[in-house]
Amino acid sequence: MDVWAKHNVPNYVSRGGNTPTVALTKEQHDATKAVYRQWLYEKTGKKVGGKIDWQSVSPREIQELTERMFAAANVPISARKEYYNSFNKYNFRE
Repeated sequence: MDVWAKHNVPNYVSRGGNTPTVALTKEQHDATKAVYRQWLYEKTGKKVGGKIDWQSVSPREIQELTERMFAAANVPISARKEYYNSFNKYNFRE
């Protein structure tokens, strides 16, 4: 969601010190990359190096991709909820 937010959320700081994240093992990260690469292939015909116009990706689509990635990494539902809660609080801070 980081790259999407960078292009769609005003004042978002990509990979900032307070930006919400989920810690993953190498295996979990590899699983998320496989899902992302499949999505990228579906969008661009390339699994690596495809260019995405992030402003054309809807909030619903990025949410669905994020859920697919979390599922592939076996991220617990409670951790997902905490992440989304933190992500929304961060993005709607004043």
